[in-house]
Amino acid sequence: DEDEDSQDQEDKEKENKKDERNKVHELEVKDEEIQEEIKENKAPPHIKGLSPGEEYTMLMGNNQLYLFLRLHNILTERLGKIYDQAVIIAAEEGDSTQDKKESTAAALRLKPKNGLSATDYYPAFLDLVRSLLDGNMENQAYEDTLREMFGIHAFTAFALD
Repeated sequence: DEDEDSQDQEDKEKENKKDERNKVHELEVKDEEIQEEIKENKAPPHIKGLSPGEEYTMLMGNNQLYLFLRLHNILTERLGKIYDQAVIIAAEEGDSTQDKKESTAAALRLKPKNGLSATDYYPAFLDLVRSLLDGNMENQAYEDTLREMFGIHAFTAFALD
């Protein structure tokens, strides 16, 4: 009977140790402690004397993680360029179509008139990308529509597929 009690007690101790190891401990870092570490040169060298824009953190990973982050960076960069161009076009055109002359191709009815206002270019662009990726639109029609909306600046969006 004593052997069973000692065995139960050992099992409880093991479970307690296991629970303690698995328990998440909260850390509180105070600004004063950080400043003290910087004064005592205990801070990592990459944060000493750098502005917040120059700070970095090293991330270790395999090739798949690198490729994912690189492709994500390219995608967000190109989406940002198209957004900036849409804002520039909207600012230039300003939704006032009174002073704007109709293109020759549209006047001769060789090309349908674009029914979008310049402020709707970016949401329309996102819809075009979704349609292309879903297979509802052909690549040539996608490129032609973007070229019509963004002109020579549409090239950055051609490679999003």
